[in-house]
Amino acid sequence: MLTYLAEIEAYNPATASVVTLYFSSQGYTSTPSDTPANQHYEARLLQPGLMRRDVFSQGATGGASTTGYGLIELISLGDLDALVNYGFDGRRFRILLGDTEAARSSFTTIFTGTMEQADFDWQHVTLRIKDRLSEFDRPIQTHLYAGTNVLPDGLEGTAEDLKGKPKPLVYGQVFNVTPDLVNASRLIYQVHDGAIASLDRVLDQGVALTAGAAYSSQADMETNAPSSGAFRAWLAGGYFRLGANPAGQVTADVTQGASAAARTAAQIMKTIAEGPGGISAGDIVSGDVAALDTASGSAVVGLFLTGDGSIKSALDDLANSVGAWYSFDRLGRLRMAQLNVPSGAAVASFNTQDIVTIERTPTTDTDRGIPAYQVRLSYSRNYTVMQSGIAGSVSAGFKAWMAEEYRTLTATDTGTLTAHLLAPVLDFETQLVNAAAAQTEANRRLDLYKTRREKLNVRLHVIPGGSDTLDLGDVISIRINRFGYDSGKLFRILGLQPDYRTGTIDLTLWG
Repeated sequence: MLTYLAEIEAYNPATASVVTLYFSSQGYTSTPSDTPANQHYEARLLQPGLMRRDVFSQGATGGASTTGYGLIELISLGDLDALVNYGFDGRRFRILLGDTEAARSSFTTIFTGTMEQADFDWQHVTLRIKDRLSEFDRPIQTHLYAGTNVLPDGLEGTAEDLKGKPKPLVYGQVFNVTPDLVNASRLIYQVHDGAIASLDRVLDQGVALTAGAAYSSQADMETNAPSSGAFRAWLAGGYFRLGANPAGQVTADVTQGASAAARTAAQIMKTIAEGPGGISAGDIVSGDVAALDTASGSAVVGLFLTGDGSIKSALDDLANSVGAWYSFDRLGRLRMAQLNVPSGAAVASFNTQDIVTIERTPTTDTDRGIPAYQVRLSYSRNYTVMQSGIAGSVSAGFKAWMAEEYRTLTATDTGTLTAHLLAPVLDFETQLVNAAAAQTEANRRLDLYKTRREKLNVRLHVIPGGSDTLDLGDVISIRINRFGYDSGKLFRILGLQPDYRTGTIDLTLWG
């Protein structure tokens, strides 16, 4: 007989320690050679796990990533009331599936996630669960200006200007950003909270200032002013200093990252996940990072952050720049991949015997699944749009550049209009840096969306070693004698919701 196991971490205030709670759906005890050994799992699991997870919002093929939420339900007649003061929020849990008579080591881990809280009623304890993507729902920058300058000294601003403001962050290559004036007496500005590779240009009202020799240290920067009309950078700190009061708006072009290879969407996503995200390197699938670099042609991107935006929103911007998705899999590992038409070998194939229900529906994208004839893609972001306050000596071409936030290019196939009279134009905003990479990505997205794609909502029986191990991004085959699927058609899983209580799993498929 199959049984579900739940291993739930919680903080016990009585012992000031984290403990693991063990429950099962049928009653189970591990073997002496298992880890943990001879552990009894109480038969309390009424709902071993009900959680909806999607790559994007349900039924969409792009946009913001989506955090999955669900529940685990335990039977309690008051004998679990002692857990009411335990701390479950932010703790990990895992759900396993296997045979009641088998060793725990033979069980399959079907999901790992975190918890939000525990709700207690007269007969149940309900654990509100979520996938690990929720760990990214917090500010990416926690370093704030202290406002403690005692002018002319200090790099923290004053109580009247910068106190409490998040320090700026640069990832990759960015253009025309507005730095923070951290010391008004010495005209010292900060572009990044950390080291940068280069300060490519500093502008005053759109006029490039002369670059002086780089500073060797903070003390060097604070002691020695540049000459008038020039700037000098302290790259290790992400600062620069001007030699004279600016005539107007000061902006800068900045490059962060040791090399172009470190400035790709995949590499920066990895950097953010491991840094502000706090994810261990072992919980990131390195093969996915390399594969996304290859799929995107290692295109350079750039991101400049000045507020209290979340880790998740930064990752969304990066992933969307190369048409990718990211999520944590059922084992709690961070995955990422470019969204492409499903191809290759399917991880599993399902027919009418496996399928409970099936329906074909349009996507929830803005085009509702109608093939597109044109893609417009924005790139090379100008972070400080200026339509006035520009020096008269600035060329007309650069004035025009500064007046627009993005450059835009297109990929077009008017042949699509022959069959689809309502074929739309799709707009995508990216953080790609150069035109060649942007054109390549625009062409790729047009190829993706100019052909009719299909979306299915399918409910399957949970099959051990089959549908119970399916995950987001997997490619499966559907083989039924309808819709031309007689020989099997490949689909990619963009959403899933297992209901282990009923033994079914709902899939959102695209292909």
